[in-house]
Amino acid sequence: MTHMTPKTTKAILSKQWTAKEYERDVLDMFRGCTHSQLCRLPGLGARGVEVAMSLRPFESYDDMYQKFDSTKGVTVNAILSCQELLNELAEVDRLMAGCEKITKVMRQKITVNEDTDQTETDNAQPSCLTGTLKSYQLVGLKWLSLIYENKVGGILADEMGLGKTIQAIAYLAYVTEIEQGLYGAHCVICPASTIANWAREFEKWAPNMTVLQYTGPQASRQEIRAAVRQKKTKHAVLLTTYNNVGTASDRSFLAKQKFSVMICDEGHMLKNMGSQRYTQLHKFNARHRVLLTGTPLQNNLLELISLLNFIMPTMFTASYETLERIFKQSRYSLELEEETEFGPEMDIVKRARNIMKPFVLRRLKKDVLGDLPKKTTHIEFCEMEANQKELYADLVNEIREQKESTDTKQIQNVMMQLRKMANHETLHRSHYGDDLCFKLAQRLQIEDEFEGKKVEHIQEELFFMSDFQIHTLCVKYPRLAKYQLDDEVRHSSAKLTWLGEHLPKMKERGDRVLLFSQFTVMLDILEDYLEHVGIGYLRLDGQTAVSERQDLIDEFDENEDILVFLLSTRAGGVGINLTASNTVILHDMDYNPHNDRQAEDRAHRVGQTRPVKVIKLVAKNTIDEAILHLANTKLALDQQMKGDKSGGGNNKADMEILLAESLGLAKLDNSSSK
Repeated sequence: MTHMTPKTTKAILSKQWTAKEYERDVLDMFRGCTHSQLCRLPGLGARGVEVAMSLRPFESYDDMYQKFDSTKGVTVNAILSCQELLNELAEVDRLMAGCEKITKVMRQKITVNEDTDQTETDNAQPSCLTGTLKSYQLVGLKWLSLIYENKVGGILADEMGLGKTIQAIAYLAYVTEIEQGLYGAHCVICPASTIANWAREFEKWAPNMTVLQYTGPQASRQEIRAAVRQKKTKHAVLLTTYNNVGTASDRSFLAKQKFSVMICDEGHMLKNMGSQRYTQLHKFNARHRVLLTGTPLQNNLLELISLLNFIMPTMFTASYETLERIFKQSRYSLELEEETEFGPEMDIVKRARNIMKPFVLRRLKKDVLGDLPKKTTHIEFCEMEANQKELYADLVNEIREQKESTDTKQIQNVMMQLRKMANHETLHRSHYGDDLCFKLAQRLQIEDEFEGKKVEHIQEELFFMSDFQIHTLCVKYPRLAKYQLDDEVRHSSAKLTWLGEHLPKMKERGDRVLLFSQFTVMLDILEDYLEHVGIGYLRLDGQTAVSERQDLIDEFDENEDILVFLLSTRAGGVGINLTASNTVILHDMDYNPHNDRQAEDRAHRVGQTRPVKVIKLVAKNTIDEAILHLANTKLALDQQMKGDKSGGGNNKADMEILLAESLGLAKLDNSSSK
């Protein structure tokens, strides 16, 4: 019996098939595959594998087809699925071969030390830069210049805090000096929260480069469009946000521009080839494309191919549907720990990693910043007081008694209820009962805001509010003042107790604090608490106007009397520089630990002069411990390009594990987190 050897699989991968060749190669696979290899073939199943092996030997393709067609336990669909698999592998190989050609050229021009990702370079930097790049930033500039010379795109994936913005500006300055405007202006697209920082860094590092900010109200953007079309403005860089690419008039205008270089900040936002944002930006006319991201690339080959397709669109001629069908299969998951498919030559994932290396530059702070102050992480397990502990236990018992559900949205909702109770009891509605809500609804009916609404409809709205949200209404309307929650209820939780004990000590030491939460209503509670205890603070979340964000950052930098900067993890955890702080407190953790890492790096980054302490608040014996445990298992070495696995998102399996642990249905080992 012939076994599938690496040589055999290489031969299968290296050619285009005729119908007869398909038949011959499928026959070879079913003749020679081991039991383990047959289990990976689509269309068989465990029982089908046993039956298929019992039908051997196969004299010919027709003999195999007849046996599959007439034997219970297998069908000819398995043969057809195998032919489809070979076709997919051929398409994968075609794509990889195209990348390998570019890779070969790149490797001749760039020398990478595999241990440190350091690249040989000279000390040249663009003459128009007013500052001096650090040595590793010069490496980044050299690498960017090489991908420019080779007419390919790239992903600058340095860890948060290493100055990707500065390296990108240096790169645009380099290209501008070479091209002298020959191929048009450059385009930088970033999140709304970082556009002010981008403008400031351009002004600081390349003041001679004219930057046109394409942002503001619709009327302002319309004026900008008119000025550009009439050639009344000359600019080297058009700076805009992802939000301003959303409307038809903006897209039409930007898609008609001819850009030399297009840089997309937070480029991991383009990992989904099927998203509207991806589709829109993919149509932009740019000679070179560069993605910036401090978030490790996820363990999903489809996402990696999506990013490659974005930065080098001419290389991938297949449609999105074709690529999705091929790479969405579980057999191409980067999470497979063993050899994939039928041998090393078919280890598509390993080949993809190696091929991507020249197009991705990632350095970690610990590798390139020997002088960066140390960052330490502390886990603070906060003991709930009697009332919160009782309410949490009641909620757990209530969930256990409900009919078990495998619906993803239902699981998410249950977990959210547990998270809210672990954070603060007033995130649920337990103090305002149904009868009291009816009384409040009667009084609210005469307020202008609720004019014309029926009492029962107002009452129904109150039913869906948390205690703190209803309390906020009682504060807003004087006739409801007597129904406000008292201070003891509003300021009582395991985590607020910890903050009350430690924030004054931090103030005495001269610390400056970034306090992050996932939930804006939790920020409301924290804001109420800080006002009550007289601690100076500022706040930035997703509702903060873009025009105000940099002013808040500047105020925090300049006013040392402000101890705390309240931030939402998603809005305040990306792209902003807050090195005036030296303490980061995560009031509640994100399901994806890399989002918390980004938040931490608002303080631990280039420009920091003091050691940084990261404090994670965990409500003891709650879902917080399960989230912490999962985060610790996900955070490996954070270096996918070296073959290590790393934490990702919030998939259904993760959620089910978290929920089981939180309800005491699975054993939770806290040893790693403590």
